Amino acid sequence: MDRDGYGESELDFQLFTIFWESETLRDRFEMLLPHAFQRLLSSDVSDSFLNHWINGIKYKSLECLMKEIHPKSSHSSNKNTPGPISTSLTEMVAMLLKNGVISLLLDISRLKIHQHHAASYVALEGFAYLCRCADQTQVKAICREVVSKNGFRQLLEDLKDSPKFPQRAYAGKCIEMLLRHTPLADELDISQIRDLFQTATMYCIEGCEPIYRALQTPENSYMDETITYNGHIERFAGKPCDFKKANLPTTLAHVLPVWLRVQQDSILVACTAALWRGKAITRRECLLIVKQKPEILSRLLLITSSPRSRLDLESWSDMIAARLLCQLMHLPLTMNSSQYDIQRQPETRAAVECNQILFDHPNSALLLIGAWNRILSENPYQYKMDILEQWKIRKYPELGRGSTIELGQARGTVRICMLRLFSNFTLAVGAPTPFFLVLLPIAYSACYRVPDRAKVSRASEEDPEGYLIRCEYEERHIVAVKIRQHKPGSKETFFQLYIQQETIIGPTLLFQVLARLSDCGYGLRELRRMKKMPDDTPMMDTQPTHLAHIHQIVDPKVIGKLIRLSVKRRLVAQREKGAFYLVKDPALAKEIYISGSHLANAVIDFGLRNQLTEGVAENTDTLVQAQQELVFHLGNACEAAAKMGDITGAKGFAQAALRQCNSVVPDAAMAIGWDLKSSKEKNQRRLDRLGR
Repeated sequence: MDRDGYGESELDFQLFTIFWESETLRDRFEMLLPHAFQRLLSSDVSDSFLNHWINGIKYKSLECLMKEIHPKSSHSSNKNTPGPISTSLTEMVAMLLKNGVISLLLDISRLKIHQHHAASYVALEGFAYLCRCADQTQVKAICREVVSKNGFRQLLEDLKDSPKFPQRAYAGKCIEMLLRHTPLADELDISQIRDLFQTATMYCIEGCEPIYRALQTPENSYMDETITYNGHIERFAGKPCDFKKANLPTTLAHVLPVWLRVQQDSILVACTAALWRGKAITRRECLLIVKQKPEILSRLLLITSSPRSRLDLESWSDMIAARLLCQLMHLPLTMNSSQYDIQRQPETRAAVECNQILFDHPNSALLLIGAWNRILSENPYQYKMDILEQWKIRKYPELGRGSTIELGQARGTVRICMLRLFSNFTLAVGAPTPFFLVLLPIAYSACYRVPDRAKVSRASEEDPEGYLIRCEYEERHIVAVKIRQHKPGSKETFFQLYIQQETIIGPTLLFQVLARLSDCGYGLRELRRMKKMPDDTPMMDTQPTHLAHIHQIVDPKVIGKLIRLSVKRRLVAQREKGAFYLVKDPALAKEIYISGSHLANAVIDFGLRNQLTEGVAENTDTLVQAQQELVFHLGNACEAAAKMGDITGAKGFAQAALRQCNSVVPDAAMAIGWDLKSSKEKNQRRLDRLGR
């Protein structure tokens, strides 16, 4: 009995539910709710009272969330509309939030008394559902409560070392929901983001075995049912179906990988959300994270390169980890001095240093190549058939196709992220020649033509390429990673991360690698004359760097064809693509033009280093066309930046275009029909308009 004379029987959750469902008794619900919350935190609260309330809050929040996500699904009693019960649920959740249920759940999750074993992590589970179903006003209040109680630090500690495995998992889920659905990310400082990355990556590489062993002990057996039950809930999260009607395995060995995979995906998504703050995370902030905790990099690489489990093929941890690596290692595409002279800027110096730390980290290059080789060695068609069969066994075969599409997108994203990181590595100091010899076949394989979307969309279910390959192609053909944000208080958008599609990043990487090999004394002539590979060349099982393959790549006809393909087709197509978006989406258009200029610059740099004499002299006109495309892309990037209000960036692009014009031989420009004088005048007018 509390100090106002109310006993547990008068404050029972079932009684409160009756009060709420009767409109005439709702005032009593609101009046008694603070007393019930007070009783839950008292030292002599009974187990049954505590469990009834915590489970009741959890299931009401989950029911509200399900009705919000699937208002017409089988979760609803009325399949046509959400109905009054859904509205009543929303109001009930709002009443709980108004009376401080978030603070209550955080306090209960701190309970260390053994008899309250399940309550602490069930409280966090309910917390996560409440964050997800709250409206915009409510999420701000949730954020304030979490900050006032230092809740983020508490959740991180639970994720790191709670002896209860469900508590660790749901702490991660709460962090994800807070960072994705509340403004909490804006409240985090770099030390908190660093600690999140440190704890999350450690959690993700632990695997199932420690949990499975611990659950075999009598003192932890009570967690078995929680994991088995919630593993099925997690598998069906966001799916328009009822997992209770599905034919599902009940053994822990089958469910635990699913349950743990969802938790790992969730906490990695939280890391991504921590970088999607109201303002873009700076390169210097990323450098602080990487410098203070370099082991984060090796863990992300390990997650990216780890084989996919056959027990759970629907895991996206490798994709999320690859994206996180690219975000932390994001080099400005404009960093090359021949395009836009910003190398002396602190942000660019920090980006270069970040990538140097990654390159110098033990085995980082081999792990990156391992991630690439894992994608090549997988059998996507077999994966597709396995996924479809699994969903057929679960009695929901229609959901299998969506999972195969997501798997294809994940594979395409990992592939494109690895190419971008390889491209960054070509700028690393101290990179050995054997590393670039290994990269050469990888870069060449990324230059292949990616099938047209319309063509691959016609793939049938019986086609061995299948829908999985189609989706991977689409992901590679368009843009694999494009993280966009709105500027605070503005409708303008900016990209925290933009990675070129494979048709651009592939040849860019190839020409960058060839240029670095030239610096190491391995020009085209030396590569063609090479009789054996260096002794310290790492040999990869699925991508052997055979001499014959390298000789094929550096054949004059092959190099000439690649230069012409890059300049006359892909750069022209990239410029047309940018023009399509210039008016309606200048932020995207700018990134498209910058990535095109990156390819043009790589072609020019390669040509200059090889002096156009190594069997490619006949491509002189094509290389001048590359200079022309570089000027066009830089000039258009200036226009896009100006439309966005980025005057400093626009000036930089115009100045870079003028510098490139001045480096072109007038007779060479005339030979290809390029009006060099007109290009100079146009970019000069741009500068004058922007104001010097």
